[in-house]
Order: sequence, then structure tokens, then C-alpha cells
Amino acid sequence: MARTARRALIALPLALFAGQALEVPVAVAATALRSASASEQPARASRLSDGVYRFLPATDEAVSPSLAFMNHESVAQAPAIADGETIGAPRPVFAAGEGLREASVSFAPGTRFYGLGSAPGRLVRNGLTVDCNTPSQPGSLPWLLALQPDGSCVGLLVDTNAPCRVDLSKADDGRAAVTSASAFALVVVEGNGPEQVLERLSGEIGTTVFPPLWALGFSQTISAADQQRVLETAKNIRTAGLSVDTLRLSDSALPSGRILALDRDRFADPAAMDAQLEALHLRSVLSTGVCVGDAPGYFLHDQLVNSNFAVKDGKGSAAKVAGAGGAFVVPDFGRPDMRKWWSGMHKDIFSQGVDALSLLNTPGLGTLSNDAATHAGSGLEGQEFGESTWGRMGGAWNLLASGASFQAFLASKPALRPLIFTAMPAVGSQRYAVPSVAAADGDQPALARLLNLSLSGQPLVGLDTSAAKSEWAEGGAWTLLPMVAGDAAGAAASDSAGVKLLLDRRSRLTPYIYSCVANAHETGAPVLRPVWFIDPRNAALREEEGAFLLGPDLLVVPGGQAPASLAGLLDEGGAADGAGNSARWRRVNLVGEGGVTGAARIYVRPGAIVPVGPIEGYTQMEHEGPLTLIVNLDENNQASGDLYEDLGDSTDYIAGKYLRTTYAATLTGKQCQVQIAAKDGDYLRGRRDLYVALLRGGFAHMAKGLDGMSLTFDISRRAPEEMGDKGSVPGKDAVVRPAH
Repeated sequence: MARTARRALIALPLALFAGQALEVPVAVAATALRSASASEQPARASRLSDGVYRFLPATDEAVSPSLAFMNHESVAQAPAIADGETIGAPRPVFAAGEGLREASVSFAPGTRFYGLGSAPGRLVRNGLTVDCNTPSQPGSLPWLLALQPDGSCVGLLVDTNAPCRVDLSKADDGRAAVTSASAFALVVVEGNGPEQVLERLSGEIGTTVFPPLWALGFSQTISAADQQRVLETAKNIRTAGLSVDTLRLSDSALPSGRILALDRDRFADPAAMDAQLEALHLRSVLSTGVCVGDAPGYFLHDQLVNSNFAVKDGKGSAAKVAGAGGAFVVPDFGRPDMRKWWSGMHKDIFSQGVDALSLLNTPGLGTLSNDAATHAGSGLEGQEFGESTWGRMGGAWNLLASGASFQAFLASKPALRPLIFTAMPAVGSQRYAVPSVAAADGDQPALARLLNLSLSGQPLVGLDTSAAKSEWAEGGAWTLLPMVAGDAAGAAASDSAGVKLLLDRRSRLTPYIYSCVANAHETGAPVLRPVWFIDPRNAALREEEGAFLLGPDLLVVPGGQAPASLAGLLDEGGAADGAGNSARWRRVNLVGEGGVTGAARIYVRPGAIVPVGPIEGYTQMEHEGPLTLIVNLDENNQASGDLYEDLGDSTDYIAGKYLRTTYAATLTGKQCQVQIAAKDGDYLRGRRDLYVALLRGGFAHMAKGLDGMSLTFDISRRAPEEMGDKGSVPGKDAVVRPAH
């Protein structure tokens, strides 16, 4: 995506968002079944952009684009494809019968399907039947990424706000089917590989928000909190020397039945608390519900009800659902005037120093009657679509709720990047919020759910977990704003080789991860990826859940034992391999973790340069310390990699105040040269030491220079330093000493 499009996405005009229209299809129960007597219908198609096609039944009237799309007008007016025109993507077949609309797409037998958001299940979705766009299953998204036996990839988006069912019961035969009681379109996306398919999808639905740098740091959750406990926890974290950036206040910090406000009985002076947290370089994230407690006399409740801003039941009264602590009234986010009012209700919580919000799901939403009345919204030109129903709202409610809080953040803190987390993602909500997956102890497929959510148009994901350390380390330690399970300070004191190791290693990787996040925002490429992205043609990798990619250049193996499917791809850092370059993913240890049993292993892609920093107490310090480039040459003795930098939390980068540096390394004979191949942006490079660790067999050739200057060194005259514990970048303290 062009950088102008990326910048426009961040400076998203919420007036445009406020005017988007909700589709008005026929309500469908989540239990709708596929019709056995459906009659096939001819289909018509339009071309949205290169490799992106939208299909719908020729017998239907035009189906309004769903809120998933950034630009409704361009979708609705896309040029038609002639009946005889050849396209590379498979064509859907539509049918109708017994009150249901149906469609199916045939792929090659043996195709593996991924996506469907964070719906429970394994990495490969074959055999599943999943209801999407329903409040009872938030996070189940109507998107599939099909990996065919020849390694080619095709994406499939069900274009509707309404509930629908995706049926992969015959996926092994290559068939994917969709049913809904509402008219829908199917969007087919083709590409040269999974990255291009996902980037083309993002070109239509928008890429992700760009979170501030501090969102990459670890987050300590505090339950049953009061002001004293929050400050004590903050001081303990800094005393223990832990790399933690954020304190996440659970919804217990709210008054009972209330939202968007701290309990003033327990937080007497939020402004003073915020000032002390800021002095400790800590931020706060407040977990809050979206539905409003049914408590007459509570100002938020009274304004919502008296202004007719609530979803209505069959009697015309405010609809209520059950939630933790009692009954709740459901805001009608389909109304632009309600969203404007909602934005104003955030002023107090942001003025009290809260830096970000985490929107919680209300389980009772799944019990709300499909006939409950909602407002359908208005079009871009202001045309009204009249009254609608909850059953027709579908996944649009989740998207609109995230967008309303995003708008509130922009209004309250216009100079800062909005950071909203949501437990209720929808296709398109990534423009406003980062989705999080809830996982409890024993939820072993948590990593599979994170990966599938990443493959569903949600390039950034988070894990909201109270799970044990082993599971947290497996998936949660690598997500956006990773949460520390339990008491970080106490755990580090009793297990210095466990929690602190994870915190320190993640801290060192901040420059690389931030660069991946910037790329995700610009292109839609996911940060977390399944290992089959290494080679989509390699059938052995397609069902592998025992490892994953962190960006394009790092392979992470939780638990420390590489799965058999990766045999032949990895160099564990053993004996030197002749010429010293086998063009394999090479293992590297960042903080001496090689001797820790069960620690995840990290490997660097051949041909990659990975930027890492020192161990610091919080992320903003990463830009102040030295920079280390870990280099793993490819079969041509070359490597390259990008580093993205900016001010960290401001929106100034939209105007060009950022720095993207492409480093390149070349080995000619015994001479290794590392230099800047390209740079972009107006952000000034700071004066800092540059260290290079050239991985060769079981050793690293180390060199030191100044960032911004070309560095050449002779590996025959520089004794290689043995990589302790089979692969660690040596001299952690001497080479990357933190700049204090």
C-alpha cells in the first residue's frame, strides 16, 4: 500500500466513519442450516482491484457492501467482469432455497483452510463449521485463507454484516460453503503468496491501527485494584528491574455496573496516580465494558435511555441483557448521533490519565432477540435507511463500538495515537482497535487461535490471559502488549531464569518488532505467522502448530524442541559447516537463554538482518541505546533488513517524521561489509554505537562501528567468538551495554 494511503488511514476522518451505512439484510439465526433443495443461481462479478473480485447472484438486487470495506462507494461502483472473461481465482456458485442464501467455492482437493478469526480449534480449519458475525461468538470472522496443494493461496471474504455460517465439513475435498438468511456477496482475493493475498485484502478493508511504541512492552494486570496497590505494584516492578511498560487495570477498578470511570472510593486522586506512574515510565490501560449498567439514576444510563440511544425490545423499551453484576442496557452504535454522544462520555476517563482502553465482551449479547430494534445508520450522502433489527446488525455492532471509542480517543488526545483493544473484533475493526484473544489455563490451541486471527485481516493481535507461565510464554509473550501472568515482580524474584528471561529477551527484540508493526500498519502483513509462510509448497509445514514466525525474519519454537517438520531448515549452532554458510535458519540466543530448560528457541532467516537493542526497563529507552544487527547470510552471501523509528507515540510520523533504514550486508571473500542501502523519512538518526553479529556455523564474528557509517571487517583476522550455549550473541553486557 502506498505511504499516502497508510498516512490517510491513521488520520482517518471519523466524519466519514460516522456516515457509513449498515446493510439491511434479513435476520438469520446462528443455527441456520444449509438447504438440501437449493436451486443454483447464475453469478455476476466485479473487479475491485488487482486480484480482488466481488461475486453475487445475478438474480439478486445489488447487495450493499458491508462495513468491512473502507470505501463503500468504490466497491458498489466497481466495474463488472464480462461473463467470458478469464480470471485466475475460482468462481463461487450461488444457490437459494428454503429461505436461505447459499454459496460454495471449489478448490483443489487437499486444500488447507486457515482464518475464521479466533474461533476455537486447531490451526487448520478443515472439518469445522463456524457461525460468524454473531454476538454469541465474537471474534469468529467470515474470512478464509485457502492454501492449495501447489502452494498457491486464495482468500475468501463473506461480504455481509449479517450472521452467516461457514461450512468446511467437506474441505478435504476442496469445498468451502457459506449459508445465510440474508443476501451476501463473496469477495475472492488471489495473489502470488499469502503475503500478497493479505496485503490485497488490507487494501480493501484497511490496514491496522499503528499503536504507540510503549504498546510493545509487557503489561502487568492488576485485579481488585485501588490506588495504593497500583502504585506499590509499579514501584515493585521498577525495583525488580523488569522490562514492563503498562499496568492493566481490570474492570474491578470500575464502580459496580459502571463503565468509563474509575471507582473514586478506591482511586481518590487519579491525576496524582497518573503523574507518579509517568515518573516511573509506566502507562495505564483500563478494561471496561461497552454495555451500560441498568441503574436508573446513573447518569450514563439515564442519558442513553432518555435520548433513545439504546437498542429497543419488542415493546419499545431499552433492551436489557444479563452480564457480570446484573443487567445491562445495549447502546445502539448504528446511530451516528449516538456515537457522537458516546465519544463525549470518554472525556473524564482520559482526563484522569488513562492511556488506553480494553473493551470487554458482554456475554449476554448473545441472548438479545434478533427482533430487537436498532438504527440502520446513514449513508455517505446522509440518506437514511430507517429502522433495522439486532439480527441484521450482526458483526457491525462490534466494529462500530470499536470505532466509537477510537473516535473518542482522537477527540480527547488528538496529538497521540489511539490505542483501543477489543475482545469483540470484526472484519474492518482493525482500523480502530487491536483484537485480543481470551485464553485460560489449559487452552492449548491459544497459539492456533492467535495465528488464525492474524490471518483474518487482523495483522496485530494480543492475548488476554491468566494462564500459567508455560502457556503464556508459548503465545502471549510474543503478542502486542503481552500480559504478564500473575505477579511479575514476585515471579521474577522466585524464578529469575523464567519470567525475567522472557521479559529481557522481548525487550531486546523491541526494535525488530516495532519495525514489523510499522510494516503491518502500512501493508497489512501479519506480525505472527504460521511456519508454512516459509515455503507454502512444503506440505510438511501446513499443519505445524509447534512453532511460528515473528515477522518475516524470526522463527520461534516454544518449549525448546524443534518439531520434525522443520528438519533440514534449521542450524542449531553446532560445529562450523565447512564454508560456514549453509543458508539455514540459524539459532541465536539473546540473553543467555540457551542453558534454560524449556526456553523458546529463536532462529534467524537466511538472508536477514535483525535489529535488536539492549535490555531496558521500558521501550522508549530502546532508541537511546546502542543498536546490534544480527546477520545471517543467504546462499549468495548477502543479507538485508529494515529498522523503523519515530517519536514513539505521536502522530507526527504522518507528516514524515519517521526513519526507515534498510541495512545490507555482503561477504566478498573474507571481507564483510555492512552499510545503509536505503533510508526514508525526516526523523533524525541519533548518534549511537553499532554492533554487528555475523552468524557463521557455531560462531559469531563481531564488529563495532557507528550507526549511519559503512562498516567493513575481515573475518579471517577477527577471531570468531563462540556462541555460548549454541548460539547466543556473545558479550551481552560488553557488546550491548544499556546506555544509562
